[in-house]
Amino acid sequence: MIVDAFLTAIRNVIYGDTITMPSHICIGTGTTAATASDTTLETEVDRNTISSRSKPATKKVRLQATIGANENNGVALTEFGAINAVSGGTLTNRVVHTAINKTSVFELKYQVTIKMSDL
Repeated sequence: MIVDAFLTAIRNVIYGDTITMPSHICIGTGTTAATASDTTLETEVDRNTISSRSKPATKKVRLQATIGANENNGVALTEFGAINAVSGGTLTNRVVHTAINKTSVFELKYQVTIKMSDL
């Protein structure tokens, strides 16, 4: 879900203000449903730098970050979002999903696709 704070940032760009674009994917263990008024994850446990950006189609932007094999092991990850700072910052979106029990056996790629029609 695109959150209100990001919609405000888009408004500010149209007005002429400069904003900081999303730079990290934050991950967490919260399970409460996402709402437009969310400003943070419910229970953030880590942030990883966005490693790739693309424009896969008209009106779409895709952001991706990888959680390494040695990161967040033993954690049941259930939420993620894009954010524009290494700490604090403005949340772009929040997604709550079925738990992924992270182990050292695999890397986990989180991908956010923002569709302009969602704005």
